[in-house]
Amino acid sequence: MEECLGSVVAIDEPKKDHFLLTLRVPESFSAPLPGQFVMLRQTPSSTAEVNGFSLPRPFSVYDFTAGSLMILFRRVGKVTSWMAHLSPGEALFIRGPLGNHFPPPTGKKNIMVFAGGIGVAPMHFFTKYFRKENIRVFVGAKTDGELLLHDTFCEICNEVKIATDDGSYGRCGLVTDFLPTSMEPKTVIYACGPKSMLQSLSMMIPAEVDCHVSLEERMACGIGACLGCAVEIWTVAGEKTIRSVCKDGPVFPLKNVVWENK
Repeated sequence: MEECLGSVVAIDEPKKDHFLLTLRVPESFSAPLPGQFVMLRQTPSSTAEVNGFSLPRPFSVYDFTAGSLMILFRRVGKVTSWMAHLSPGEALFIRGPLGNHFPPPTGKKNIMVFAGGIGVAPMHFFTKYFRKENIRVFVGAKTDGELLLHDTFCEICNEVKIATDDGSYGRCGLVTDFLPTSMEPKTVIYACGPKSMLQSLSMMIPAEVDCHVSLEERMACGIGACLGCAVEIWTVAGEKTIRSVCKDGPVFPLKNVVWENK
């Protein structure tokens, strides 16, 4: 982990209120692994002060090449609204890469990826990093207007299926509807998206099938010091314990996550 200055190269708006930010980072910046994230915060020399942005904000890695870091984010408050108006040349403090990462699909013949909403960010990085013909990707969104960059998955993987809640694009329904009732041996599932999506997967995936999920939680420090992103996890002994998403995650085995009202 390190903190450095990143310089804005470009910022695009592929869908309304959703932005793809490209940052130039020093050559010394450690290459992230799929599932890891970074913390961004405003610099003192920023053109406009944003209340509260002295505390860093977490963002999943959408893509990375040497010297270039890409972040996908949604405009939801003052900080992300300010970020949406960044200009080339402006700077941000970057801390990372942070957290653990998705385990590689070594020895798995059937690799399934589920991405919901802004959860497409880490799953895009995963599919590009582990580019294989046998990766199947399932992308979900509420409407076509919130369906993010699904065409980029089509450039990486042979099979991509889309579901929207209102049927405005692809299949009408939930992305979890694509989960088969039976799964062939050596299946592994990776997912990131809303809690409701991940909880549905937890009730549908057999215990013997490996599934790794990236949890989305509010974070303030990124190193496990503030406990702001605490979640309940099942231990091997079958007891509940508390873990920090930023330090111990964000990737956890799905069967280890304690879901409310399950």
